[in-house]
Amino acid sequence: TGQIAEFAHGHLGSIFYHREDLNGAEHHFREAIAIKPNDSRYLYNLGVILLKKKNMEEAVSFFQKALDAGATDPQIYRFISESFAELKMFDNAITALEKGLRIRPDDVDTLLQLADLYYERGNLSQAEDTFRKVIRITPGDSNTETALVNLGIIMDDMERFGEAVVEFEKAIALNPKNENAYYNLGIAYKNAGQ
Repeated sequence: TGQIAEFAHGHLGSIFYHREDLNGAEHHFREAIAIKPNDSRYLYNLGVILLKKKNMEEAVSFFQKALDAGATDPQIYRFISESFAELKMFDNAITALEKGLRIRPDDVDTLLQLADLYYERGNLSQAEDTFRKVIRITPGDSNTETALVNLGIIMDDMERFGEAVVEFEKAIALNPKNENAYYNLGIAYKNAGQ
């Protein structure tokens, strides 16, 4: 029956994906979608495969269809953003992440991706605010460490060298083996004239 075929294609799509056979996975997810066109899981999975195959425009289309079908995982918005960024459509990439944060405002992965995009686009104050939010909501884990180092880099870029030093020292306090923090701390000291 159709339901068995849809289930089989969906399962085979997952198997091929985990075997890193993207063409096989794409075929089976397309077959599952042909049988059940509004299943957000299949639409989402096909979007991921197309993203990995660097077919960004079609990936965005399937992610949007997954959202329209009721998918609510912020990861979809991160993938949409990644696709837009690859297409050099940075405003759309930022908008996608902001939409994802409306669903789950404290999603750390979305916040980190958004902060990085702000930084890459030269919007240092928004990047700063977003990294500070990550620091507030993470309990001193590797995400906090990453955010502190990035915040230090932003402070250095903004010529707020004393603040940069403080952020790098906080990262080092969390992980005394963080070579990136030590390296950037040296740069901040140099820039501060110390």
